[in-house]
Amino acid sequence: MESAPRALPLPDLEALFGVLVTVHAHLLADALPPDLVRRLLDRLTKHGPLPEGASAGEMNAVLADLCQRVHWAISEDYGDYPQPAARRTFYYRYAGFGA
Repeated sequence: MESAPRALPLPDLEALFGVLVTVHAHLLADALPPDLVRRLLDRLTKHGPLPEGASAGEMNAVLADLCQRVHWAISEDYGDYPQPAARRTFYYRYAGFGA
């Protein structure tokens, strides 16, 4: 027998959204302790959507997607269920010392 999905009460969704947004913003700003980033990566790799060897940037992209989806669950007029955002890669060129 399959169990039916259960919805969380709105205050719980709002609390989860706040946690996700805070972690996402701090990770984006490189303001999380490295040990915490490593533990989050480990958790989301072993029990979540990240593949083995994922980077903090990949984790942040997944957190951004989760933020959108929880926001969708909170809002009545958000529209269709958000699909994962396109992944972008940024390259920074380092000119070297003395340049």
